[in-house]
Amino acid sequence: MPDQNAPARATVFTTRQLLLTASGEVDATIAAEIGTLADHNLGPEIDILVVDLTAVTALDDRAAAALINLADHLRAAGLPTEFRAPATTHPALAEAAAQGRLRMSFRD
Repeated sequence: MPDQNAPARATVFTTRQLLLTASGEVDATIAAEIGTLADHNLGPEIDILVVDLTAVTALDDRAAAALINLADHLRAAGLPTEFRAPATTHPALAEAAAQGRLRMSFRD
């Protein structure tokens, strides 16, 4: 039986995010820029990288592959990556999410 006179305890965990956003048409050059921004801004104070693609109007195949490779690289390094995008952004992102390679939140 728990001690009724014991002090209450609470532990609060916070997630420290690095949020990178892209909009418009995203090609391999812009995807590489996202990777560079991630490399330059990630550090021990970041718990998760969030890539917000909700304002992207087009994402080409090479860009999708580059973003998935970034997610694979960061997952292997122990840093989760979450993508936020419309469901129609690119089928490769949905496939990678179904395979468990990245976390994906679809927003419409």
